[in-house]
Order: sequence, then structure tokens, then C-alpha cells
Amino acid sequence: MSGTHAAAAPVERIREVDGTTCIAMTQPLNREFAADGTTGAIRIFDLDSFEVIGRIPNANSPNGMVFDTATGTVAAVSAAVRDVRRIDAAAGDGGW
Repeated sequence: MSGTHAAAAPVERIREVDGTTCIAMTQPLNREFAADGTTGAIRIFDLDSFEVIGRIPNANSPNGMVFDTATGTVAAVSAAVRDVRRIDAAAGDGGW
């Protein structure tokens, strides 16, 4: 193996998400959460249609997100403002 890899072709392009800084996949709910680095919001999209199905504004531009299967929440971490927010992944609600 030469150490080089062929670039993978995109499966689908996600619209309405610019400057993505991080994502969290919630496979049991068939959703993905993407931090929009341009607006500071979190966009929620359907994994089948790749359509945006929700938006959480003013999310402090998270630079890390993880889905917790035990609680059904997404933790969105923003190091710049030292903030961690929990999102109800099923409802798509930041709760703040």
C-alpha cells in the first residue's frame, strides 16, 4: 500500500448547514445534529431525506457534540464560552 487513498465521493450534500464544526448522529432516531459555524445554530436533519427538520438558534457555536443513548440527549459543547447544553434528541429542543 502506497499510503495514498482515493477521495470518497459524497453520498449526499446536506443543504442549509454552513461552516460545520461538529456533528452528532442519533441513529436510533434517524437524525443528525450539525453545528452551523456561520450562525452558531444547530441544525437537525433527517438521515433518509437529508432535509433539515429543525433548528436550534443561539447554540453558542458548539465545537463538539455527542449523543448519549442512555438519556436520549445530545450534549453540545462550546469551549469558547465554556458552555455545555443538553438537547432532547427526539424533541429537537435545547431546553434552554
